[in-house]
Amino acid sequence: MAKEPLEPIAFDIETQGLLMRDEITVAGLRLPLGALILLNSNGRTVSDRLEERVREESGLDAISLHVCDGEEELLTRLRDEANERIRGKNRMLVAFNGETWRGGFDLSFLRTRCGFNEVPWPFDDIPYADLMPIVQKRVNTTVDSKDSPTEIGDLCGAYDALIGGDHCDPYEDSSEAVTADYDGDWESLVLHNVADIDRTQQLADWMQRYVPASDFKLKNLGPPCSRRW
Repeated sequence: MAKEPLEPIAFDIETQGLLMRDEITVAGLRLPLGALILLNSNGRTVSDRLEERVREESGLDAISLHVCDGEEELLTRLRDEANERIRGKNRMLVAFNGETWRGGFDLSFLRTRCGFNEVPWPFDDIPYADLMPIVQKRVNTTVDSKDSPTEIGDLCGAYDALIGGDHCDPYEDSSEAVTADYDGDWESLVLHNVADIDRTQQLADWMQRYVPASDFKLKNLGPPCSRRW
């Protein structure tokens, strides 16, 4: 009997900036029936209608939004959710440049912030595949441009070229997420994260239909000493 392929669970974070001292503001997981979003409000007020508003604007029926008073609470909750929803199941974590170009972004940032808060690594013993190298090496995303053909290599560009369709992202550029956190614009910040994990999820599903399984380059995210916690 053929082995059932791993079900992708997309992951993405938003941060206060790019410095190692900057905190994670949002962490999102795209689950089969919807999205799980963890918002770090740093103790600031969040509307009781935020989850409802995000559900309405995103078009996803199942949005589970948890407001955390600080980064440590967000990271602890992320670990609990990963243990419940991914670890030990027939699932793999996926991200776009989570750990590739210049070391990647999401996972390297997450490691630093877990260490700063002394929170155990949330993705212990969980398989992971990065979608960025698959797009770059196994899919033709070359398009016309003003001067010469250009190869698309970013998440939004790859999604638009290969899949397309409407999305709920209110931003033209991800850097706007930094300003949104500073201003307490939680709705646009969360919608941006939901859009990114949904695009990542749809790309993963597309690749599972057209790209060889061996090109997913799975790795186990569990550190050698993680079980000492």
